[in-house]
Amino acid sequence: MNEIYHNVTNLIVDTSLMTVMIYIAFIIPSLIIIWTTSVILHEMAHYIAANFFKLHPKYFITGTTFPLFRKLNSLITFNYKGTFFSLNPFSTSGSVETFSYICIEENKNKMIIISFAGPTINLIIGILALEIYQNNYLMDLININFYLILIYLVVIMNLFLSANFLPIHGSDGWYIYQLLKKQENRNEKSKDKKIHIKDEEAIISKEVFENFLKPCYDKNC
Repeated sequence: MNEIYHNVTNLIVDTSLMTVMIYIAFIIPSLIIIWTTSVILHEMAHYIAANFFKLHPKYFITGTTFPLFRKLNSLITFNYKGTFFSLNPFSTSGSVETFSYICIEENKNKMIIISFAGPTINLIIGILALEIYQNNYLMDLININFYLILIYLVVIMNLFLSANFLPIHGSDGWYIYQLLKKQENRNEKSKDKKIHIKDEEAIISKEVFENFLKPCYDKNC
């Protein structure tokens, strides 16, 4: 990890202003694409795990609060096998509905695995990216400098998302920690079905919130 950081830092320091501008023009779209892909894969892992256990999510959301791209929240919407999808092609966060199942004690072990699935896929991607770097896979297919930057971005973003394992309030790790406790010892907020509604409202369009998400919560989907 330190070696990648050292190589990328030297690359930026040792190049001309024009070259740095070219690298920046490469880094920014790469950052957006890699981050969005990592978020979608994180949420898709939750979604696939839930469907594996026949706990079908009512919605799958990805979006952003970043002002430049917020207007694109809910740009893509469709229904697939009972799940409503609301997607932003430039996403920084997401959510997959499971609140209609989380308070049912017989679903406890299933919910632990579903919660594990998201950060696990990001951890795997981060480790694979390091493996690709260490063994010089794909190096012949792309400029070495761009290759280093791409690997660095993939590793950093996916390891950051895998930090969802940490038991910080509202994170996947926090839910896992609560579910591992006896039911009477769990934090009451872990049973609050509206704990994420404000975060979800921020990453979808107003129209989708009013016409779908709010009624979904009110009716418990």
